[in-house]
Amino acid sequence: MKSSKFRNADILVLCLIGFGMPTYYKVKYLLDDLVTVTDLLVLEALAEYVFSFALAGLLVGLNHYFRKFSQVNTAGRALAQLLVLLLISELVSVTFALFFFNVVYPTGVPASFLFDTALVSLFVPFLLAGLADRTFFIDAALHAEKQAKREEELALAARYEALKARLSPHFLFNSLNTLAEIVESEPVLAVQFIENMAATYRYILEKRDLPLVALEEELNAVRALLGLLDVRHPGALDVTINIASKDNSAQIVPLALQTLIENILKHNQYSTNAPLGVRVYLEEDTLVVQNELRPRADVASTGTGLRSLSERVLQIHKRPLLIDHAKGLFLARLPVLRTDGA
Repeated sequence: MKSSKFRNADILVLCLIGFGMPTYYKVKYLLDDLVTVTDLLVLEALAEYVFSFALAGLLVGLNHYFRKFSQVNTAGRALAQLLVLLLISELVSVTFALFFFNVVYPTGVPASFLFDTALVSLFVPFLLAGLADRTFFIDAALHAEKQAKREEELALAARYEALKARLSPHFLFNSLNTLAEIVESEPVLAVQFIENMAATYRYILEKRDLPLVALEEELNAVRALLGLLDVRHPGALDVTINIASKDNSAQIVPLALQTLIENILKHNQYSTNAPLGVRVYLEEDTLVVQNELRPRADVASTGTGLRSLSERVLQIHKRPLLIDHAKGLFLARLPVLRTDGA
């Protein structure tokens, strides 16, 4: 972005001086009745534009050279470099004006024009810096706006995927059917089942707009989901969560762990007779979700859930969600933000 802002400023200054300087004199002479409109339309009048664009190119090139090779460590050194740049710009602009109007287009050059040319050269460094900063701030503002909009879209996509999974007719039918089966025979378990359903939905509704949540909150929401699944499929899942209490304050993208667990359940076979092993643990600043690979052949997937999660994780953490397969295992490595200085 830095080179881009200076490149845009260079082009603007080149056009400003190239068109502005001769046009200023032509309008001035026209208003003072020193020339007529016809005088301004002759081919020779274009020589002034050639001179102005050539001068602008020299000055912009000179400033570009100084930007590329100068090193600013202190305010004093910066001031000294600026003074050197201004002095060289003066010499270059005056020398070029004398050469152009005495050799290239020998019409002579008035002292007042040399003064104006030298004056223009003094303003070029400041004009370039000002336009560059202006371009930078506009670009930065546009970039920030686009990034904020993208983060909002990713958050919305994550909420949609989570709600879609919870509100799908299949999920609700199975949950309500399970509840109907246990509500009379096992009322205590039924109450716990209802509490887990409430906790699952409450978490989505309360945390859906946050960029990060405490790992403990995400784990509690996952335990509530697993509680529902354990009632529906007793003993079919062997989930081990190895997270020390001191790590509960680590920050994680909300619904990230839930999305990974759901992805595992969707794409793998599991049953009471053959429980699916899943491990969740921390490796420094990464949450690892690991499971046995038991692919289901009857699952059609668009990959939308993982793709939207990956993009959101990258936006927030500036680190990617890593997916890997090794020795019959599926591993997802999810960035977390440690708050304990570890």
